Amino acid sequence: MPVCAVAEASRSHIKTLCLNESQDLKIVRVFGTVNDVFTQLRKVRGGTDSSPCEFDFDSYSYHYGLFVNDQAVGTMTVTRAADGIIDCEDLYPGDAIQRYRQVLASPCKFRINSGMHSTLRTLRLMLREAWRDQLTHGTRVVVINAEKLLVRFYNRMGFDVIDNSQFVHPLLGTDSICMSMRADPETDNHFADLFATVDTPIDREHWVDACKRTSPVECLVSSNSTADLASF
Repeated sequence: MPVCAVAEASRSHIKTLCLNESQDLKIVRVFGTVNDVFTQLRKVRGGTDSSPCEFDFDSYSYHYGLFVNDQAVGTMTVTRAADGIIDCEDLYPGDAIQRYRQVLASPCKFRINSGMHSTLRTLRLMLREAWRDQLTHGTRVVVINAEKLLVRFYNRMGFDVIDNSQFVHPLLGTDSICMSMRADPETDNHFADLFATVDTPIDREHWVDACKRTSPVECLVSSNSTADLASF
């Protein structure tokens, strides 16, 4: 049975991806919303009248939780395009989503509560464990819609800007831009060692071509924008 088939068959279970007993820290993964873990992670997300803490895509997404002393302090959601519509799918340029739907995923709702664990190292650890897990599900490229003020931050994490992809987030109202990261062992980022097992990475030129906008779009820019370094 293919690796991705094994992963799909077991995704309904709570899975511990990383365990550091000396720091009482662990990262776990669940699928969907009908479980106690998601209930805890939803509280970490917070939420306001203009920014709810639960979304339609949550029901068919993977949720990663950072726990310290068995208390949820961090969360990230990853939606595979093969499972359903990703966040802001219609706003990504070109036909990249359609062309690579079976191997594409979108991380979002990344938040770590302020404190000693809200560091670049911890953020990178969460994304690393999510990437490690998603590779077993067949994911070969991830896309995000990031607040424009955080582009340099996500560049440091290994994401590249998708050209001509600026937009205003329809729910959050933030000036945003699309970014991507391919699982390419030749790439120079903190996850390259995880990608060493990928035999046929997505060709960079093919990916860039798929991301080219095929029709003009009005790029709205809002007058107000706020940034949260621990959330996208």
